[in-house]
Amino acid sequence: MGVQKIQNIVIEGIDCAGKSTLAKELKTALGWDMRFLGHKNCQSQFLRYLKEYGTLEQTIIERSHVSESLYGKLFGRESPFSKSEEEILDGILAETALVIACVPPLALARERYAERTHVRQIITSDTLAPGHEIFEHYFDARKKFPNILRYESKNFDELESLVSKIVEIVQHS
Repeated sequence: MGVQKIQNIVIEGIDCAGKSTLAKELKTALGWDMRFLGHKNCQSQFLRYLKEYGTLEQTIIERSHVSESLYGKLFGRESPFSKSEEEILDGILAETALVIACVPPLALARERYAERTHVRQIITSDTLAPGHEIFEHYFDARKKFPNILRYESKNFDELESLVSKIVEIVQHS
């Protein structure tokens, strides 16, 4: 892991990947606060994320600037960040956070997505296809964050194992 002292845990990934379940389990195990940083309409997304990353400590963050940029593209918007702004935000997370990339197997993601009828879906199930930018993006997250763990969220045993591993990493950072 590239982080000396883990200040926050960032959980990223596609819809229906197990992010919220993981965040709740970590909140219980660590006793940390939990924060959702999804899209908000504001003048400067860069300043919003910069402020959040600079003031949060011992917080489990569900969604980050990574999703802000990626989901914006899905909605046909330009990235809210310049290249240098994105590099700054990436650098902050690389130095201060443990990043969890939730990327379940494609068939499992589609199954969960189809079952989730009580929530308005942001993307279509076609988006959850190999080669599609949103799916592939979370596989490539290791290039940005040396302190990243991949979580496939296939079953409860895997969840328990990951939570134990994260608690150990946090305690030894």
